[in-house]
Amino acid sequence: MARVLIAWELGGGNGHVGLLTPIVFELVQGGHELTAALRQPRRAADWIGREAKVVAAPFEAAPIDSPIASPSTFAHVLHNVGFDSLSRVSKRCAEWRQLFETYKPDLVLCDHSPTALLAARAAGLPTAIIGTGFCCPADVSPFPNWRPWTDISQDQLERDEATVLSHVNGYLDACEAPPLARLSQLHAQADAVFLTTIPELDPFGARPDGRYLGGWNLETTEVPEWPNYPGRKAFAYLKDSFTLPALLMALHRLEIPTIIFGDGIADQIRQKFDHGPVKFVDRPLRLDLVTAECDMAILNGTHGLSLAMMLAGKPAFHIPINLEQYLVAQGVVKQRAGMIGHHRDAAKMLTSLQEFLGSSDVCERAGDFATKYNRLNGHESLSTVLREISQLI
Repeated sequence: MARVLIAWELGGGNGHVGLLTPIVFELVQGGHELTAALRQPRRAADWIGREAKVVAAPFEAAPIDSPIASPSTFAHVLHNVGFDSLSRVSKRCAEWRQLFETYKPDLVLCDHSPTALLAARAAGLPTAIIGTGFCCPADVSPFPNWRPWTDISQDQLERDEATVLSHVNGYLDACEAPPLARLSQLHAQADAVFLTTIPELDPFGARPDGRYLGGWNLETTEVPEWPNYPGRKAFAYLKDSFTLPALLMALHRLEIPTIIFGDGIADQIRQKFDHGPVKFVDRPLRLDLVTAECDMAILNGTHGLSLAMMLAGKPAFHIPINLEQYLVAQGVVKQRAGMIGHHRDAAKMLTSLQEFLGSSDVCERAGDFATKYNRLNGHESLSTVLREISQLI
């Protein structure tokens, strides 16, 4: 029997729960002891909490002193989540080290958990990272500029990255651990890297040495029951945003039969629009049935569902709210399998939605894309991950 600590530090949504739950279940069935330190323990309690001890991941909710308003690189992302100072990095790593002391893991499996990864490296613990291309950055230096339309200079980006690296190496030096030559090594030098995505959705581009595993779905028993309206059916997974009311009004006006799994949508919004062609659900549905039965998706650019829809050959209209979601949506658009709507300008969003609904090209391209990956098997990918984890422990 081995002890495994699963860390989920950053990000929200059900994608992380869906990714980790089957791993937890299979490892527990294999006789291993699992502890899950999670960013949103309540969200995961009904799934991961059935098999593993769940604790809250160390996280500082208070904003940092000098956040970067428009992060352009992965170094900026790290800066904004606590890598802005050596003292903050050291404090958070100390909290992770305390968890390691308590649960004594033989392996730390990190899903979007850079501080946990750094703390485990300093402690000399075996590590594996799992997740999207955004969560598992490529071994490149400097990191690419994801907002090339901004006026920030390349020199400034490189200085910002060097500053974050100095904080990381300052902590490693205090722990008498070897330094990093470049910031990307924090993730690239993990003992195993599991990219649960495809090259087309990797914000770093296709990696020559990357193993792309696709993904797997959270197994549920809830079946979709579509509103009794004719026409193409839409499945939506959406968070609250400025343009959400306008989108919901348009779905009603156009009488598009739509199932919405809302995440953090205000009760008054739900009560106003949860009738007729629009139906809200509270629990995750069987995604295999959803992707088979729907004709299109409306998403915020969340990776898991974007990938699932692409692999099922279903076009998607995306309203990304943050940088990570925008990069996913951009990957879909590059394959001409979807379109992007503005999340702050309702008029622009509605214009894009009308274009999407009237486009036959996105449907054809989405179908072609599904054919390309028709041999990608989520169960086989999960087996690969479990096999390699077993080798590490």
